[in-house]
Amino acid sequence: MVISLRKAQHNKAEMLADMCFRAYNTDILYGAPKKPGGPPGYNDPNHHRNLMKWVNYYMIHDDDDIVGGIIVQPCNKYHNILGQIFIDPEHLRKGYGSKAILLAEEMYPSVKMWTLGTPSWNTRTKPFYEGLGYVHVGFDVGPDDTGIWYQKTMKHDDPYVMPLISEIRDGQRDVDVEGTVIEQSHPRKVRSHDGRESTLVNSVLSDDSGSITLVQWNEQINQASVGDKIRLEKCHVKSYRGLLQIGRGYTGYIIKLL
Repeated sequence: MVISLRKAQHNKAEMLADMCFRAYNTDILYGAPKKPGGPPGYNDPNHHRNLMKWVNYYMIHDDDDIVGGIIVQPCNKYHNILGQIFIDPEHLRKGYGSKAILLAEEMYPSVKMWTLGTPSWNTRTKPFYEGLGYVHVGFDVGPDDTGIWYQKTMKHDDPYVMPLISEIRDGQRDVDVEGTVIEQSHPRKVRSHDGRESTLVNSVLSDDSGSITLVQWNEQINQASVGDKIRLEKCHVKSYRGLLQIGRGYTGYIIKLL
């Protein structure tokens, strides 16, 4: 095998979507609690084309044959999220997945920490990721399931150090920070300008340096409660009425730490 990663091409979107569809459908063999399926849009070629614009999407090649795909979400110079990996079911158990992840890690030599999430029910991903050096650090609570959150430290003598809350500034994006939820408001309904109704909870996230308001919308309100030690990854910061707020948005994560 001559394995390589190549930037995904728009004209391969239908092939990749079909491959992704068939790959996720094999989850029924590995503990899926309901009918198999993947992340939103996983079988939609247009979604795959959009991913090629938003994140770093690579095709996994064996020589010139495409055998899967891998998606990398860069957070900052020192932290990447492994967003997704899938292998054509015809090529499972041939070492393509592990080799693709190692190649992806090599492509970003400055990155000190990689993270990823995987469903807690998936019986094949736990030994797979742990065999590659990923360590279980917490849980990503979603609307339908609780995912296991993994972390891999690339440079143990020079680990990734997250900023303190006191170092966070208005307008920052792709922010990573850890803290403890010390206060939380009751859920309240908010109506947007277009008439849509959402549920909002404001929490106070604190560390030894200070505190900040964590804004949680809709399904996010179950992702952090008072007393939880949490990590925010790839979140954004803004000022509202003179106070800093941090939110997960569409691309970030709220992780309950162990």
